[in-house]
Amino acid sequence: MAQISIRIDDQLKNDGELLFRQLGLSFSSAVSVFVSQAVRERAIPFKISEYTPLP
Repeated sequence: MAQISIRIDDQLKNDGELLFRQLGLSFSSAVSVFVSQAVRERAIPFKISEYTPLP
């Protein structure tokens, strides 16, 4: 099994870990789900658009 290292904002990581735990996933499992879906669809599995923050 491969091991990867990524850099991510601390707060985003904490928020992600909380959400994934609530969904019954580890952070690692959630990343694996994302990559598996991307490979299956041969695309990013969600719409990417320009982010416009609210005023």
